Amino acid sequence: MNFDYDVALSFAGEDRIYVEQVAEILHAIGVRVFYDRYVEDELWGKDLYTHLDDVYQNKCERFADL
Repeated sequence: MNFDYDVALSFAGEDRIYVEQVAEILHAIGVRVFYDRYVEDELWGKDLYTHLDDVYQNKCERFADL
């Protein structure tokens, strides 16, 4: 199966600083990471509940709840 992302990051807002560092490290080593700040333009106008559910369930190989 082909996935758009190797990993998708889910987190509480208060953990953003830590998660941003994790996302940057993963991205730097070539991991295709779904991190909301990397795709802000794609999220505009979408039902986030539905869209994020699709990403976490179908478009990523691994899901990390940080």
